[in-house]
Amino acid sequence: MRNMDKEHNIFKLLKNEHFVKWVQNPTDDSNHFWSKWISNHKDQKKDVEIARRIIQSGRLKSNKQLAENQYDSMLDNIMAYADERKQTTGPYLTRTFWRYTAVAASLILMLLSLGLLMDFTSGTDDKMLSEFITKEAPFGSKVTTRLPDGSMVTLNSGSSITYPEHFNEDSRPVELSGEGFFEVEHNPSKPFIISFRDQTVTVLGTSFNIRAFDQESYAEVAVATGKVAYAVKSGSKVVLTANNKATLKKGSSQFEQTRVNELADFGWLNRVLYFESNSFEEIRLELEKWYGIEVQIDGNTPSGTYSGKFENASLDEVLTGLSFIYRFDFTIDDTNVLITIKPKQ
Repeated sequence: MRNMDKEHNIFKLLKNEHFVKWVQNPTDDSNHFWSKWISNHKDQKKDVEIARRIIQSGRLKSNKQLAENQYDSMLDNIMAYADERKQTTGPYLTRTFWRYTAVAASLILMLLSLGLLMDFTSGTDDKMLSEFITKEAPFGSKVTTRLPDGSMVTLNSGSSITYPEHFNEDSRPVELSGEGFFEVEHNPSKPFIISFRDQTVTVLGTSFNIRAFDQESYAEVAVATGKVAYAVKSGSKVVLTANNKATLKKGSSQFEQTRVNELADFGWLNRVLYFESNSFEEIRLELEKWYGIEVQIDGNTPSGTYSGKFENASLDEVLTGLSFIYRFDFTIDDTNVLITIKPKQ
């Protein structure tokens, strides 16, 4: 009876388009949803892993052959299940997706009929059935965390990272939102892969910074040591070595390569707030993240850009410095800041 339940559960997962998309192209939202789902359906944990591995592998090799009567029985079961599902799900499934499901179904039924489910899941333990962990650095804070392989990541304010409790045998995948500096443990047989937006960075062991805040119009990868491969899902790719950086604007697939600017790219790690030809609006957003505040402006937003740095400075010190440049008064009330623009003389 358990085999029939298992078969039904795996079928349902393989027919769930959201599940398939999550396995093939995980995002922060889908990682969060399916992690919660698995936590609430612990009895289906192994079914989830089997479905995931079928989708990821695409094929299954077996040295055992089906007897003719077993093969006929398997086909009968597949067709019976297909007829039943067609009656209950309606015509919305595409032919391609139904074909995929039927192939996956045949794999499961073959495994069940041969008693190979234990072979297929051999080595499947808690490490393969990992739940996802999310670490966040709220506005006004920096957070450093150690990943399962010993790699370290420092998150800038307003950033988060999601990763499995245990990495699998083939790779070390993580999801980044915002900005993070990575110090990756070297492992040539298990690439470390960071996904963000529609982009990925793949490394074997190095240190580098990724900046990819959703509200910003660009993403940047700056390499401190070693070498990384920076790619877009559309196909463009660039290999970066130490002291080199690539910038990618939203909607573009062309990388702009420059040399690293130590203060601009890594200064935040040492609490250096650095601006380089930034507009007042960009400065305001950075201050909100950096200090965990909300800034309101009374008057017209100042024009012009500003370049400069503040080392381990308080909010009051930064605003005082900026006030001479942009001519404004300010008040700080807990996490609320009011900037009042002075009239032109």
